[in-house]
Amino acid sequence: MKDGEQAAIPVRLLDGDASSGLGLMTMQYLEQTLEQAPHRRRQARNLHGRVALQATDADVTITVSFQGDEIEIQNGAVPPLDAYVGGPYEALTDLLAGRANPVLEHLRGRLRVRSRVRDLFLPYRVYNLLRLSPAGEGAAPRKWLWGAVVLAAVSAGVAVLILRRSRTGGGR
Repeated sequence: MKDGEQAAIPVRLLDGDASSGLGLMTMQYLEQTLEQAPHRRRQARNLHGRVALQATDADVTITVSFQGDEIEIQNGAVPPLDAYVGGPYEALTDLLAGRANPVLEHLRGRLRVRSRVRDLFLPYRVYNLLRLSPAGEGAAPRKWLWGAVVLAAVSAGVAVLILRRSRTGGGR
């Protein structure tokens, strides 16, 4: 292992050969993601909690347990759960592949997302671990784009306030 690299994080299927296809796919994706990116291993080590993933159209549920130095995957919703994400199989695969943001998909009604109060952002932190890395230099322009959008929104808000005050004679 090179300096600065972290050891691999084992991903285990607790149900072995009886594991569901969703469990097997999740294990393979996590192993691949963690193997290829040292910064993802650091993120995974900082995750602690149990997330149930349910493919509602296939009636399949798994629990992914993030334990810092290990990740376990088990059939069913195994309590105590810290978060739940449920929806159509395709929506879950998009989430697992990092192509779908759980918050946006919840707002669109494609996924149901619930969390315990003690870790409201666990589903989003799992998404950040799984999401696809921007290709090449695509990341920097996206950050500037979001900055520009926020700046434009704030500027528009200030302009509206100024117009309202000038029309009503407010502030004098």
